[in-house]
Amino acid sequence: MTTRTILEPRWGDNEKTSIVAKFQYTDEDGAKREARAVITNTDGANPDWAEIMSTFTTEEIDNNTQERLDRIAEARKEQEESRTRDKERHLQENLFDLKLQLFENPLISNSEDMERKRNVRRATTAINAEFFAIDLLIHDAFKRAGIDLPDANTTWSTT
Repeated sequence: MTTRTILEPRWGDNEKTSIVAKFQYTDEDGAKREARAVITNTDGANPDWAEIMSTFTTEEIDNNTQERLDRIAEARKEQEESRTRDKERHLQENLFDLKLQLFENPLISNSEDMERKRNVRRATTAINAEFFAIDLLIHDAFKRAGIDLPDANTTWSTT
């Protein structure tokens, strides 16, 4: 004979007119299977509804409902945090790749302006890395042309 156990009943709606519950069936050989069901009692004659209401208190159902809502909220929060971490990691990887590409340019990698090269390496955003690379290229071009410009500590502000 197969036995049925009702597990974790919770309200299916805010009006408390439906219940979501797991039905666990255990066969004579001990094999178990579960089914999830939505139970309503629109006509007042649903035996599953009556069994749930006689087995569980409304407080237990309320608690199960709140626990479920809390788990969902926590899962959403974790997903959002994961997306944020992934986005930040992606931005950092892209910044790293950009800096590698910039330093593959011989005009940048062979520059003797260590301060400006350091600025490119220390840039925290792609736009800053590009800005500092352009700053380095401009200053080196002017230097090759024999035009004096301020040193890297007096460069334009990026803020």
